Amino acid sequence: MQGSDERLTTAIQESICTCIAFGTDDNAAFVASAVDVTLLDPPLNDITAQCLSYRKKYKKAPGTEHVEDIFGAILGNGEDRRHNSYQRILQQMVRLSRTMNTRFIADQVGEFNRRRNQRIALYKAADLYTTGGDGVADQIDEIFRESLKATHAHARNTGFTLADTEALGFLDRNASHSCALGIEPFDVIGLQPTKKEMLVFLAARNKGKSQFLHHCGKMALLKGWKTVHYTLENSAEMTAMRYYQSLYSGVKRDGDYRYTTFTERAGAVDLRTTVLEPDFVIERHKATTRRFLSQKMRDDQFLRNLRIKCHPTGQLSFDMLERDLDEMELLEGFVPDEILLDYPQIMRLKSGPQDKWEKLEDLAVDLRGSAVSRNYALVVPQQGSRAAESANEVRGYHGGGTIGMMSVADNAITYSQTAAEELSGIARLYSQKVRNDVARQTVIISQHYPSGQFCIPGQARYMDDDLKQRVDAWIGRRGDNDDDSDDEIQDKRDFARFAE
Repeated sequence: MQGSDERLTTAIQESICTCIAFGTDDNAAFVASAVDVTLLDPPLNDITAQCLSYRKKYKKAPGTEHVEDIFGAILGNGEDRRHNSYQRILQQMVRLSRTMNTRFIADQVGEFNRRRNQRIALYKAADLYTTGGDGVADQIDEIFRESLKATHAHARNTGFTLADTEALGFLDRNASHSCALGIEPFDVIGLQPTKKEMLVFLAARNKGKSQFLHHCGKMALLKGWKTVHYTLENSAEMTAMRYYQSLYSGVKRDGDYRYTTFTERAGAVDLRTTVLEPDFVIERHKATTRRFLSQKMRDDQFLRNLRIKCHPTGQLSFDMLERDLDEMELLEGFVPDEILLDYPQIMRLKSGPQDKWEKLEDLAVDLRGSAVSRNYALVVPQQGSRAAESANEVRGYHGGGTIGMMSVADNAITYSQTAAEELSGIARLYSQKVRNDVARQTVIISQHYPSGQFCIPGQARYMDDDLKQRVDAWIGRRGDNDDDSDDEIQDKRDFARFAE
């Protein structure tokens, strides 16, 4: 390709024309959809236009069988002044078609269009910048965002049939597209962060939502995934501290740290107390902790795969999120496999006459769409409603803001914990929604928040009646659950209307 972006070289133009006339794969289909005929020199522009018309009408390339037929009137008339040039070019195209690399041609067209779009965007942005006025900065940002989208366009999505090998991709889905949570009952059914899907974690206030995100981030790091953690509530420093604690069993201060473990014995599960021996204590020996973690930073290269980004509450919008992802990819080459967003209910919503809950539903749809188009796993917490504060069992209808968040989600987990369970360091997770397997089952887990452990490794069990009785005896809980409040009853009715 020549140095100027204005025109393609003659050799590339001939390759493009040949690809459109004879190419049969997806690369050729992309070239046919992306080329601008007006940028080709005569007579290649006419030959390309005629072949494109054939492809549009018959849904395939003319090929060696018909390419000469298209230009039969010219080739069959020796008196036509175009006869010699068309004959020479078509013969050259036939020779090129035998060895052409359609992938190379598609890359050349894509790069040319990319630079052309960038140049057009620069001209438009310069004009706006010179003109000035309210909202110019946002308009310029939008111009560059649209340019980025156009320049990153790929070949047309042709889909596949059930007779194509791509149709068996689901057999590799768990290994390549999902990240295990280390909560075995959920990992078995695929209730875990998965690319192109949104996982919602619903809990009452101050009940483990951020800790769950840290847990997901830790598991992604250990898997080798690149992850971005957007925090709109906790500071970046405290977010980093929790990751170090979760990864390396650290605590903030000295204490007698214990947690509950589940032990299999004679076909039943016993609950026992285990004493934690932390690897570091932050407030006792900060210099020692700095040396310890600095060594981990040098040794554990996977730590580079996590980006922590803090934004003031109510300031991060969906457009800002998209722009940030574009800039990370374009400027740094960082393309995340997982995004943790803490949390959508305190993002900046779009302006307009809609109610807040409608805007929040639209945001959920946009967020999931971004996960699909960019191929990352999205994990978001949802704050529970007032009824969730006192509910012994939190369910989907306890979601605050809108039930639409749960409707849009591919997978959803609810978190329940009584005061007695909290003192014992255990909690219950409920598989509210599972996209591709069985849902609505309860799992009990052991936790240790002082060291950042949302779930102690290996300490998760399905909660059957026998285990429930043992847990009740362990924590000393007495009495039945209170009857549902009026708010809970109305929440259940609303949830039933929106449930799938």
